[in-house]
Amino acid sequence: MDGFMVSVATGAMNSLIDKLTTLLGQEFRLHKGVQRDIALLNGELSCMNALLEKLANMEVLDPQMMEWRNQVREMAYDIEDCIDRYIYQLHYEPQRPTGIVGFFHDYVHKVKELLARREVAQEIKVLKDDIVEASHRRKRYKIDPELYSETTNVVPIDPRLPALYVEASNLVGIDIPRDQLINLVDDGDQSFKVISIVGVGGLGKTTLANEVYKKTGGRFDCQAFVSVSQKPDVKKILRSIICQTMEPYHASTNPDKAVISQIKKQDYSSTEAGDVEWLINILRVFLKDKRYLIVIDDIWSTQEWMTIKFALFENTCGSRILVTTRISTVAKSCCSPDRGTVYELRPLSEADSMCLFFRRIFGSEDLCPVNLKDVSTEIIKKCGGLPLAIITMASLLADKSDRREEWVCIRNSIGSGLEKKYDLEVMRSILSLSYSDLPLHLKTCLLYLSIYPEDYKINMHQLVRRWIAEGFIKDKSGRNLMVEGKCYFNELINRSMIQPVDIGIDGQPKACRVHDMILDLIVSKAVDENFSTSIGDETHRLASQAKIRRLSVDYSGQEVSVSWPSLMLAHVRSLSIFGYSEQMPPISEFKALRVLDLESSVKLQNSDLNNVVDLFQLRYLRIAASRITHLPEQIGELQFLETLDLRRTWIRKLPASIVKLRRLSCFSANGARLPDGVGKMQSLQELSGITVYDECSTNSLLELGNLNSLRTLKLTWYIRESRKDRTHYTDSLASSLGKLVSSSLESLSIINGPFSGYIPFDSWSWSSSPHLLQELYIPKCCFQRIPDWMASMNNLYRLCVRSKQVTKQILQILGDLPALLDLELRSESDDPKKILIISKYIFRCLKIFRLYGSFVGLIFEDGSMQKVREISVVVRAHKAKSAFADHPDLGIRNLTSLMDLNVWINCEGARVQEVTVLEAAIADATALLPNHPTPHFFRENEENMVKDDLPNHPAPHFFRENEEKMVKDEAHMQEKMLEIDGYTNTKSILATGESATSRRFAVGGHSFVMRYYPNGLDDGCADSISLFVDVAGGGNGSGVAGHARFSVLDHAGSPARRTDDASSEVVDFRTHFSGQRSLITREELERSPDILRDDCFAVRCDLTVMDKHLLTVDLDHEAVLAADADAAAVVPPSDLHRHLAELLWSKEGADVVIEVGDTTFHAHRWVLAARSPVLKAELSALPSSPATLRLAAAMDADAFRALLHFIYTDTLPDDADTDDDAMARRRTRTGWRG
Repeated sequence: MDGFMVSVATGAMNSLIDKLTTLLGQEFRLHKGVQRDIALLNGELSCMNALLEKLANMEVLDPQMMEWRNQVREMAYDIEDCIDRYIYQLHYEPQRPTGIVGFFHDYVHKVKELLARREVAQEIKVLKDDIVEASHRRKRYKIDPELYSETTNVVPIDPRLPALYVEASNLVGIDIPRDQLINLVDDGDQSFKVISIVGVGGLGKTTLANEVYKKTGGRFDCQAFVSVSQKPDVKKILRSIICQTMEPYHASTNPDKAVISQIKKQDYSSTEAGDVEWLINILRVFLKDKRYLIVIDDIWSTQEWMTIKFALFENTCGSRILVTTRISTVAKSCCSPDRGTVYELRPLSEADSMCLFFRRIFGSEDLCPVNLKDVSTEIIKKCGGLPLAIITMASLLADKSDRREEWVCIRNSIGSGLEKKYDLEVMRSILSLSYSDLPLHLKTCLLYLSIYPEDYKINMHQLVRRWIAEGFIKDKSGRNLMVEGKCYFNELINRSMIQPVDIGIDGQPKACRVHDMILDLIVSKAVDENFSTSIGDETHRLASQAKIRRLSVDYSGQEVSVSWPSLMLAHVRSLSIFGYSEQMPPISEFKALRVLDLESSVKLQNSDLNNVVDLFQLRYLRIAASRITHLPEQIGELQFLETLDLRRTWIRKLPASIVKLRRLSCFSANGARLPDGVGKMQSLQELSGITVYDECSTNSLLELGNLNSLRTLKLTWYIRESRKDRTHYTDSLASSLGKLVSSSLESLSIINGPFSGYIPFDSWSWSSSPHLLQELYIPKCCFQRIPDWMASMNNLYRLCVRSKQVTKQILQILGDLPALLDLELRSESDDPKKILIISKYIFRCLKIFRLYGSFVGLIFEDGSMQKVREISVVVRAHKAKSAFADHPDLGIRNLTSLMDLNVWINCEGARVQEVTVLEAAIADATALLPNHPTPHFFRENEENMVKDDLPNHPAPHFFRENEEKMVKDEAHMQEKMLEIDGYTNTKSILATGESATSRRFAVGGHSFVMRYYPNGLDDGCADSISLFVDVAGGGNGSGVAGHARFSVLDHAGSPARRTDDASSEVVDFRTHFSGQRSLITREELERSPDILRDDCFAVRCDLTVMDKHLLTVDLDHEAVLAADADAAAVVPPSDLHRHLAELLWSKEGADVVIEVGDTTFHAHRWVLAARSPVLKAELSALPSSPATLRLAAAMDADAFRALLHFIYTDTLPDDADTDDDAMARRRTRTGWRG
């Protein structure tokens, strides 16, 4: 069932035909009647499929043909669902008990199986009859695309034509790109050049090219402007160029007079005038000694370009060809490396967009009514700087009144695809040109993006995995499906259909977004094709009562009410839910589900997943909800599951049955324990987010080596350094890694947890070198020396390691790696006299270079690292002037491609003047570089600087701090405010497991620091921000204990997100630090403008430090805090209310149900009786648990919820009304007496 391909034009037809062919093979034994029906289905559907693909390439269909196509497409879906059920029954073998029970079990199973197969056989017969009838209907009504095309052969008006006749005075934001292109076209160079303008449809490429053409045409001997269609007539294009270039030279004595006259009269009766070769020769001879300018507008393929290019003689007269295209690969192919330039046209700026919009409607922004300003700004933002979209929306709104409601309605319609206004249809027709040019498989992949909410950042790996699960990716030449899917993704970017986001160091985008106008187009087509159905705000409604094939529900905005019983859910293949609602759909109803993606809030519960194990066709399962802590025990029953993504859950222990998922190729978790029996999962290609805890067995580590298909391994190492048998674990890991690197492993990441120590990589002798490795990320693994096998890693492009000492030899070995793009190297030794030299012969491809350690610094020689874009280094300021006498700027001036520079300056023993001189020299050098990067300086050990009389200039710092202190009882409490300044910068320069450290601060006589991990503490929380408090020395040197609680603040300073109280446990700071592994996910932070603004966000830390000495005792290898025997017992602040709140929230042990109107509450009889005499009396009259207490109908459910919270915690919930009178009324209603 692998490798089948689905097309939107044919429904599930291609996939279905392959499955029918498989069923007819030798693998399955079919009943003769079923075999006959399947063979007939296979033949009929193959013929229909060919016809459907012809229809897919027709832009216009009559209603009769469209209706027949839709019926056949839907039947193909139904037949595939039926065949999948049949194949599942043929494969399914339940666990068989032994003995006499097993005998009866087999008997009952065979009877059930026989009945089920007979039922499916009946369904196949009915569907066969439907297909035969559809075939007859096609013949009766003569549905034939060839006959239809002959009667509708009308040439439509080119929707791009108006762009050629726009008045220059009406253009906005064109001056800068026009002038830049004019400089490229008329630069005085006499060599032949091609300039390609590339950009998405509607961006203004034609208008821009026409402006350049009109401004510069008079400077050339001859000129021509031709437009190319998706199905170009090359002869017609060549004739147009001949007429435009040769006519100015036309005279009575011109020998070409007859040629031009013949072409202009369109007299192609002679073989010469109608022959491409003849036309090419005529042009080449004429242009040979002319300085010409030719614009070829909107070219779609390299094949047409090559034909046209043959006619354009490459002379040395300064001739120019200006090409416009929507496809980046075509733009590059038009420009040879040394004779062309690709000019990427950017969207309009916000200011230009507003100017164009308001000028079109009101004449100027000043004339816009005040009540329309905000909604206008939102509409402009949705247009995304696309001139065509801005003009279209402006034209649409020009006829509307000034009523704000009408404008809001238009704003909401953008991206819904359901509006059928004339202006929007014109814009769609232009954007549809790009869609129509896509091959069938890319059309399907593009339409799949209609399931995502507006402005959603779509992860590339997740998207490709979903494409594979849906059957969209076709296996070509034995290539890996993930590799093939990435090619599809990149091709959509090349064709300007999606916008790349988060470009990796290897040039591969990690995600994409869809422009609102493209989204509007594909949603419209998805609805027309019944490809997907979206439910969200008021603009996303069910288009019809047809069977739903793919369903997307967006709860992240306003409340959405859906009547699930009224929907046909049994045929849904893909379900995507964004956000959470109490009205979550019943998962058990989705019998045909292949893809399930639950990107929910914290409210999603474990119980919501109970029925997932019944989805036998499931291939892709992603759960993103922080309250999910375990999977159903029967998860192993999902025999077709290929992708399991649990990265945004808190699952630590996996069900034992998970190793039964024999088809699982991608498994991502968030710190889940490595399961026993992992070696049985032979299809695994990616295993990430797995943690090796002390509880793991060495056998599970050894089994990793049996995963011969594994390409990516990311794990966290938590085996404590103090374990006596730690060597057995490291040896087992070494054995497995040795097998993996010699088979398929391409990416290896190992993050060390606290107190886990180093892993001795350099002492491992592997039988073969890891020549396939592309990424090696082991930041806490320290090499005494660089092993021999590292020099042979010719495919390695990313490396992060530590070395006992960074030497010239190490730099030479790593510098010779041919594919290395990203290097992070740390030195463990303290060598204050060491200066490293980076020569021009090493690191020739490197783009990112990070070097940390306790050495003087390094020097970049002339010609070194010519491709490096980002550098982070450590420099010792003391005596830097003499150490770098010949290179006071460290040679930074030689790094011509540098864009980002981060310098950590070790100030120990240095004077302030030494530090400032060093910073000034580096800053002066960067100012002279082509990209003018702004250096970022970070001073370390400032407290150990030598004081002098010069003013101290504090260095920029990641943290801006504020604090409030209090002492309560025997505990010191401090509220610490931190502002993370430069979030993007810290995210880019600090890898997972690396932290920025705040300045020291004192609480209770002890010094502390904040450790900020922008990319997470370890691989298990790599998508989140981690933040911890750690002791930094000081005090009296004895033990110190306490706990910290964090709150992420909004711009008003109010907590936008608090950490769970249960995580604020008292810890011994000598061995642990207190904090949050997952304070907030980076995606949530970046999508929260109320938290992240101007690249900054704020966090409040409530730190409590105990005022007494504490000792640690060892009870069964668990560290427990105990009071010093010589000191008075210390009682930490009470946290009983937190535990009771947890008890109320979890409903654990609840023995009474309270009904308030339609709302039900679960509580504990003993808590209610102890806290309220009234409730105690009410409960005493009820029988023992379970008991149900019904309160008066007039009771307010919200008021009772707040009251219940108060009963358990003595506090009101955050959203409660704190007005005294309101609380008094609530107490009176419930009989509560405080």
